[in-house]
Amino acid sequence: MPDQNKYAEDLKLLDLDNVNYYKSLPNQQVIDLLSKSHFQFMPTLQDSYGFSIAEGFSVATPAITTNICALLIYVHYQN
Repeated sequence: MPDQNKYAEDLKLLDLDNVNYYKSLPNQQVIDLLSKSHFQFMPTLQDSYGFSIAEGFSVATPAITTNICALLIYVHYQN
């Protein structure tokens, strides 16, 4: 479990007016939101497969991610 104190300042940003944070949603609602999005953002150091990226791609939503594990399978990186 990550140290939540390390991210305390970042978590405060979830309360900004221009941020929509959902702790939990039914899958169909997630797909609907992804289909209305311009892109998805996944700055992770721990997610090794990226199922959410695959869900976004299923409705043609591109992704900006970190360069780790199986995410390279989904997202092509240019150096």
